Amino acid sequence: MKAILWTFAVTVCCSFFTQAQTTSTTAENYSLWPKRPDQLITAKKLMEEGKDQEALALLDDIFINKGVGLREAQELIGQIRVREELNPRTKNKIVYTVKRGDAWFGIAKKQKCQMDMIMYLNQMMDLGALQIGQKLIIHPMDLKIVIRPKQQQLFLFRGDTLIKAYPIVAMKDAGGKNVETTIKSEYANISLYAPEYPSADKALKLAAGNMLIDIADGRTPQTGMYLLSKADCNEVALLTHPGNIVEIIRE
Repeated sequence: MKAILWTFAVTVCCSFFTQAQTTSTTAENYSLWPKRPDQLITAKKLMEEGKDQEALALLDDIFINKGVGLREAQELIGQIRVREELNPRTKNKIVYTVKRGDAWFGIAKKQKCQMDMIMYLNQMMDLGALQIGQKLIIHPMDLKIVIRPKQQQLFLFRGDTLIKAYPIVAMKDAGGKNVETTIKSEYANISLYAPEYPSADKALKLAAGNMLIDIADGRTPQTGMYLLSKADCNEVALLTHPGNIVEIIRE
């Protein structure tokens, strides 16, 4: 099986967007500003010194108050918090003891954690036979997706805390009122039971209508499709689970 670690890379990307229903992104260049906000400069310095929590305090303030440098603050928040989510020593982890009759997909479903995440946290390159009494690090992925078509962004939240913001590369939003739905399923162009499934590209089907979060790959989106870059789409699939809430906020 090919290595899956590329799935978990954190992409550094700052973009600005127009408000059309079918859209594409253009890079935002913060270096054009005459002076970058002091909070951003300080936050980056703190990150370089390994003081992530102090940096987050500054960056969250920019995000909450929609201050100058919002997109760059969102990018830096994502770098820190996705790294935390993927840390086997995360405070949200549990240690699961394998019991008689357990199967990989049953454990993932019960613990609300994707197979990809279980493999990553336990440093596995493929799925071996389970052993009774085996200890597995599990990280329940109870994150919420918020899609804001006007901003052309998809956000991941844990409670009220921003985990990461992703630029929507292309979309065709149906318009109308706000929608609250859930992730119906994760899918890939390969059998769920194939050994290569954990390393395959993923997309997310939503429970409402025919809505889909998928890889852009140069396609023209159909109504209800929100397309991300390949790395971002795989990362969102990794960090979520069927049943997670999805909000589409159009106002």
